[in-house]
Amino acid sequence: MTQSLPPRCGLSLMLEEDFLRASLPLFEAGVVEVLEWSFDVGWSLPQLPRWADELLKHYSQADALLGHGVTFSALSGEWSLRQQAWLTRFTQELRERNYVHVSEHFGFASAGDFHRSTPLPVPLTENSLRLGQQRLQALRDAGA
Repeated sequence: MTQSLPPRCGLSLMLEEDFLRASLPLFEAGVVEVLEWSFDVGWSLPQLPRWADELLKHYSQADALLGHGVTFSALSGEWSLRQQAWLTRFTQELRERNYVHVSEHFGFASAGDFHRSTPLPVPLTENSLRLGQQRLQALRDAGA
């Protein structure tokens, strides 16, 4: 029987000052073992706050940075220039930071402001399954 390591505990990085004030004592005490970053949320900003960039560098160098994408929209029916641009930026992101794992919302997010509603489940059909497999492969290829 293989003994597994205990899970590492961490936080998802938010850029609000309130997040920094609330989490700073945890970072200073060294109890945040991993950091998750929704990298595509940061792409819309001209520049990350210095403190956030320093945290990302630290966890990237420590092999403790998890990436999470929100806006790729893997299951949008038609391939768009926006998705191609997202993949290009994703490739750059993977060159800039060392992510241990990357995940992405598995659904469609290009139909408007999805932040104000609950995501709907994707219907399980042959087409949605095939599309999901193709888009996950595209994410993997971008990281290769």
